[in-house]
Order: sequence, then structure tokens, then C-alpha cells
Amino acid sequence: AVDDAEVRLPEASYTHTTLSRLHRQTGGARPLVLLMGTDAFCNLTTWHRWRELFDLAHLAVATRPGHELRPRSS
Repeated sequence: AVDDAEVRLPEASYTHTTLSRLHRQTGGARPLVLLMGTDAFCNLTTWHRWRELFDLAHLAVATRPGHELRPRSS
């Protein structure tokens, strides 16, 4: 199922908050998958509480036209 709670909220939201809510609702009994585009994934380290997302869900990254997943240069 797809959860559309973030797009229905009148104010900005955080993915961490949404995943925490879904995790509580399922009691952790169902694995959650966060699907994001490569453009979002490349900026993941700028997200609110991003490190904790891996504890709440599996991350799936999809390619999007015009965006590539490239390793960072040193």
C-alpha cells in the first residue's frame, strides 16, 4: 500500500516522522519500503534524521530521467 499522508498535510513534514508513525501502526510486523528517486537519494545526508531512516524502512532507489546515481568524487 502507498501512504499519502505527507502530501495531505497542510504543513511541511519529515519522512522520519511518517515512517515512525507507520512503524508504530504496524507494530514493526510489516517491513516498510521507502521508494525514492536517485536525485533524492544523492541528497539524503541533508534530510532530517536521515541515519535513522535505515532503522525504520528499507530504502529503494529508482532511476529517474535526467538523474544518475554517481559515486562522489574525493
